[in-house]
Amino acid sequence: RQISRLVNSYHYHAEAKEEVICRIVSGIPELLYESPFESQFIMVFNENSELIWSGDFCPTSFKFPKKGKYTIKVQFR
Repeated sequence: RQISRLVNSYHYHAEAKEEVICRIVSGIPELLYESPFESQFIMVFNENSELIWSGDFCPTSFKFPKKGKYTIKVQFR
């Protein structure tokens, strides 16, 4: 069986400590068991490429720790 994945990257500039709700993947959790998607994974990296947060099936809100540039990666498998 072949397994494929799709990874989308989003760049975000936080002006201050901000709370963000990951709505990038809204709608997918409700369809996960009825669709070809096996899983989803969300990762947030700071400008030094350090992983600072990750989430999976049911993402919650996330607070950026400080002002700066971040990369958000969303993986579907």
